[in-house]
Amino acid sequence: MEQKWQGPVEIRFVSSETVPEKLFVGSARIKSEYGKILKQVFDSGTEVFKKPDEDYAAHLAYAHYLGDKYYQAGPSADFTEILHIFAADSIEEAQKLMHNDPCYQKGIFYQDSWFPWEVHSPYWKTPAYFFEADQSLQISAGLKPKFPPDIKVLVEEVKIAISTPFKLFACFSKMNRGILKPWLAPESPTRSAVLIQHIYNCGGQGGAGPMGYHWLSGPSVDYTQDLTIFSVNSLQMAQMIKENDAFSRYGIFYDLRYFEWCIHVPFRKASPQHKATLSRFLNSTGVKIAEE
Repeated sequence: MEQKWQGPVEIRFVSSETVPEKLFVGSARIKSEYGKILKQVFDSGTEVFKKPDEDYAAHLAYAHYLGDKYYQAGPSADFTEILHIFAADSIEEAQKLMHNDPCYQKGIFYQDSWFPWEVHSPYWKTPAYFFEADQSLQISAGLKPKFPPDIKVLVEEVKIAISTPFKLFACFSKMNRGILKPWLAPESPTRSAVLIQHIYNCGGQGGAGPMGYHWLSGPSVDYTQDLTIFSVNSLQMAQMIKENDAFSRYGIFYDLRYFEWCIHVPFRKASPQHKATLSRFLNSTGVKIAEE
């Protein structure tokens, strides 16, 4: 019997959670003496609540009741700064959400900075509009095969359940838009080898994105800043991945700044090592959450 060829098959990962298309990054400093108390509380898991702890409990309750407006938010592990990722309709709305926070209004959070953010890696967390553009970039760069129009690619989807790892490391960097902009222009006749290497690192087989090292990664909308959050076990590994990226080696990423990051909001995404203490904070405000 003659066997019929069914065409190529592509295995594609799909996230169990939809990432909002509009995200805004807000970062701020934490008042030094306040951060030291919080670090001690979370490191020890103490159940003793003092005035500064009550302020942080009010912050958590405020964020909890705002629900999905906080896509992911929390402090650095040393409690010197916060990183909030907002799902909002505009940067003005996101700024208002932070500025109405009880800790911001008391000056505990201060010196905030902002940018609209796009997730580019891993591909199973990217919004649909960018996923299609990324696939085209990979095909044009020769990282994925281009089939004739009459060849239908069969896609088999594998759903990934998202759970927060024990350790996350964030890296902020600036971007040299002057070098990058000509390569991204639609009329560009060629793709720079540096851009191809970067695309491969984010989306190619064996790259940091598909290997799961990128928890969330991407540039500001204007390509002047970048935020990459790594799901790795150490700061040294995060540095190795980031600084071996072609964009770092050729100066497109520069002024790199790293810190260990802990998610506190929403509670269902909270970093495992802080969940019990977070539950006690929220319970102290009347928000009843069972410890896990």
